[in-house]
Amino acid sequence: MASPITWRNIGAPDFSSANQLGVQAGNQINQGITQLSNAAKQVTDNRLSVENQTKDFNTNQFLNQVQGFNDLGSYDKFNQRISTELGQLGAGQVDVSQVQSALQGRDNELRTDLTQTQEFDARQQRLAAEPEINKVNALIAAKDYEGARALIDSSQTIKDKGTLLSSIETSSDADREEKFKIDERNRTLDLRGQKDTALGIRNEALESLDDPTKIEDFVQGRLREAGVTDSGIIANTVNGLQADYEARNGLTKDQQYEVSRLQKNYSSAIDNAARDIDIMSSDTPTYSDELGHFLDTNNTVANAMKYVGEQSDKEVGGYELWDIATQYNDSRWGGNAVEMADKALQTAVENLEADDGMASLLTGPDAERIKGAAVKYAMDAVSNSEGGGWTPEAFQKEIEKGITLFSTRNDTINAHTKKLKDLIKKQKTIQSGADASVNRMIERFKQERRN
Repeated sequence: MASPITWRNIGAPDFSSANQLGVQAGNQINQGITQLSNAAKQVTDNRLSVENQTKDFNTNQFLNQVQGFNDLGSYDKFNQRISTELGQLGAGQVDVSQVQSALQGRDNELRTDLTQTQEFDARQQRLAAEPEINKVNALIAAKDYEGARALIDSSQTIKDKGTLLSSIETSSDADREEKFKIDERNRTLDLRGQKDTALGIRNEALESLDDPTKIEDFVQGRLREAGVTDSGIIANTVNGLQADYEARNGLTKDQQYEVSRLQKNYSSAIDNAARDIDIMSSDTPTYSDELGHFLDTNNTVANAMKYVGEQSDKEVGGYELWDIATQYNDSRWGGNAVEMADKALQTAVENLEADDGMASLLTGPDAERIKGAAVKYAMDAVSNSEGGGWTPEAFQKEIEKGITLFSTRNDTINAHTKKLKDLIKKQKTIQSGADASVNRMIERFKQERRN
């Protein structure tokens, strides 16, 4: 009898073939996906390769431009142009940092090249100028500064002339300073010797002379003989000799009182004379403003005639001064303003010289100045007149008037000057008499003491 069918005796189905087909299908799917991925990657790689090649090409183009640029003076404009062109490209089209780095590097290279070129040129110039520079330095060392300056001025090879000229100034300043120090040292030693000599002469005079009235002359003579020339030392040696002599040789108190009383008697008269001189000096007459401005120290007849010529085109009363002579149709006055003024001055002087006082004035040391002032005075007078009445004769009369005015004021000033000189002379006479009287009294007292 057959066995019953159960799960125990029924074998499992065999799916191995189906599984193999599934695996094979999965592998084929994976292989397809991989191939698609590889194809996409290849497309991407190809695209990136093209972009990188373009970027490298653009970058090399810029780098070639940078490397080929050689004009440092135009670098800023070149840099601006490159920067503008870089800005027009996308970030992936060019290596901006590499180009900018190349720009900076090229700038540094050009500056380095320029510096080296300049240094080389400067070195060549120095080598070319070295012989003349050595000659200049030799002249400076020999203190021939003019020769050194002349060589510098004429040199075609020395470029840095300022440094050499500065060396000349420094050296010459040092020479002057050294000479000044030597001169001052010698002067100090000389003055010290003169002071010692002068002191010895002063002490000798105070000790040996019996007549104090001769002490100053004695000391002055001895100082000259000894070669003492400094004015300050001479003055200090002589000053106070009389007082020192009196202090050394001495008077009694009674004698000193008598001398002082006599000096006071004279001092009042001397003070009065000095006061009169001060009053007279403060009251010195001068030319009035109306006349004084014509009398400057440089005034001459020639200057006055030039003044007439300059003023002759001024219109007065419908006429111009240069036409005065021709208006009267008189050749005696000349044909222009200067000739007329010259003739008028000659005629005025001839008329005034008949007066002895005027004659001495017009031939004296102030004649030129006064004549010139009178011509200017006359010129202003006719220029300020109105209408008719101003003729060549009127111009002459104005000159005579001006000379007369200046003469009168000149006489006043001379009289005042004489009076002032007389007062000064009087004061000196009083002072001289006082000194003589006091000296006689002192000498008498000393003689009494000696006896």
